[in-house]
Amino acid sequence: MKNSTLQNVSNSNLLQIIIFVLGFAIEALFIDVSVTLVIATLLHISLALYLRSQLLIVKESIETVTISIDKVSHGNFDVIALEIGKGEIFDLGHEFNSMMQQLKHYMGETTKAVKIAEDIDKSYYADTQGLNKIFKEAADAINNSVKIIENGYKAQRRGVFTDKLHSFGGGIARSLSII
Repeated sequence: MKNSTLQNVSNSNLLQIIIFVLGFAIEALFIDVSVTLVIATLLHISLALYLRSQLLIVKESIETVTISIDKVSHGNFDVIALEIGKGEIFDLGHEFNSMMQQLKHYMGETTKAVKIAEDIDKSYYADTQGLNKIFKEAADAINNSVKIIENGYKAQRRGVFTDKLHSFGGGIARSLSII
């Protein structure tokens, strides 16, 4: 990844930790060390380390979702983003994975429905259960298309059957006139 905003924040935080430690060391060498100074410095370092740990979680989560999105945009639909952290950072990975599950379900169901619709003796409609509104509407559109395809096949079959009856019917009429 390029030198991103997240990387800049991470580097700044690392520099902050180094400055706290160096500041404490310089003060300890040149100035009397007091309990207040030690407590304040340790508190600053602790907070900076905690901030760093949280920044690294945010950074890793955003980077993995970004990488996953890139893979999906190139046709790899089997990616899974990390679900780490808490709150919106956890939700980022979780919702991406949920979206991918729905997309794969939608693609599988609609492909299956269209393939089965090609066989005039079978019927199948895409299962829309668990899909969000947009995927459900798209699957419903595919299902309606499948119904139209099926009706077209049925009309073709009726036409062929009717033609056969007419040709057979003419033969029956001739046979009846003989009797």
